[in-house]
Amino acid sequence: MPRLPRGWTILLTLLLMCAFSLGVYSGTQLSSREARRLIATAGGMRLKDEDVHIRRIDLGPGGQTAVVQALVQVAFGFTRKGGDWSVTEVRTGDRTW
Repeated sequence: MPRLPRGWTILLTLLLMCAFSLGVYSGTQLSSREARRLIATAGGMRLKDEDVHIRRIDLGPGGQTAVVQALVQVAFGFTRKGGDWSVTEVRTGDRTW
């Protein structure tokens, strides 16, 4: 089998290393599905998946932290006392106030 020139060998080695590191890195990313599930159950909430819409996920350096921008649909219960409205309930799940 003929030998590749040294430059090609180095280039191929670097490409393989990059491909491997990207594969390892992508396996540790926070997926939209996982972020949606975690947000839907945060703080004892039991929201439906369709009530959480992930807009953007920004991973921090090294993939150990992330900032997730999401739209969360919740319902609030209000009560009027003495002419002023105030929030008295937050629905945190199906029929759960």
